[in-house]
Amino acid sequence: MARSRLPFQLILEQTVDAGGKVYFQPPATLNMVFPCIRYTPERIDGDNADNRTYLTHKGYNVIYISRDPDSPVPERLRMLPMSRFVRYYSHENLHHWVFTIYY
Repeated sequence: MARSRLPFQLILEQTVDAGGKVYFQPPATLNMVFPCIRYTPERIDGDNADNRTYLTHKGYNVIYISRDPDSPVPERLRMLPMSRFVRYYSHENLHHWVFTIYY
């Protein structure tokens, strides 16, 4: 049985700095406030036995966006269980750290 997304949302809210926001699948028309975490579902993996899935792992694409290139938040995200740093990029003076995190 898969876990609810809401406890994962709370973990992300505790990880971002005070005043930072966490957005789940924000629409393109939303003006996000920075720093923030934006996350979307990316994949679902499962463990199988007897031709049935008995354990499901949801993977999320998690992007931390900040104007501060030295923010400690990416390191906090990297330290979460089942977290993998994917890449970094900068766009329009905003720094983006991309992770895949299973929950």
